[in-house]
Amino acid sequence: MRTAHTAIARSKRLIASLITMALVVVLVGGYFAARELGVGTSSRIILADLIFSPTTTLTAAVHEVTDAGLQPVLSCHIDGYYEGQTWLLHNPWEPVFSVNDAAKPAGVMSVQPTPLAPANWTSQLHTLKGVTSVSTYETVSCPPGSRTGPVPPGVYAAISPQGNDETARVTFAAPTPYDAALLAISAQALRLANPCREARWQTRTPLFWTSAGQETTYAATHQLTVATDYLAGSSSHWVELLYALPDVTQVTQPASSAVC
Repeated sequence: MRTAHTAIARSKRLIASLITMALVVVLVGGYFAARELGVGTSSRIILADLIFSPTTTLTAAVHEVTDAGLQPVLSCHIDGYYEGQTWLLHNPWEPVFSVNDAAKPAGVMSVQPTPLAPANWTSQLHTLKGVTSVSTYETVSCPPGSRTGPVPPGVYAAISPQGNDETARVTFAAPTPYDAALLAISAQALRLANPCREARWQTRTPLFWTSAGQETTYAATHQLTVATDYLAGSSSHWVELLYALPDVTQVTQPASSAVC
């Protein structure tokens, strides 16, 4: 009987060990999948239109979507094309929205995922505060631009699709609230960035998803870490545009990830 009880106990321990190992494999695999899917490379959805409730301001909507690792964009922003090696202009660059509308209803907002979005970003859109309706798109058809030819002096174009995304730490004057700073960089088609986490994702390091918001670090430093994005329509003169903002005091390039 003792031998039988011992054998049963060993069997139970073996089953428990196998279940634990299976759970670890599933969880770790999930972390990798979350990061691989997080940048949208495994999803055909490239854009979503969010309709916010009438009481949701533009400021609140931008805060909500950027915390979720998303970026407000113009649904049709590609304003240039290549002819040989020359980057030509369709339409001049324009901001995603006006910061003067900060307190107005957000209405409809187009968003795209950033490298900091969760794997299931599309299924999370309905959970965002203030969102009443969601439409997602696998492709976007835009009308042709109204002008062609070389970019004229004094007119900004979107960054070239052949360039790499650039990062920077943007320092704002001390009285500037986080939401005002966030609105300012989002209007410029810049996204929140985290070079540390993004570098770890590139090496397939398992990561839990966390909010992309920078409220805590901004409270201590009055800095936002940002990145350009061609698909979002960042300007070729994005640094110049940042320095033109009244509350920006410094733009440091690149945003170092040495503290990772």
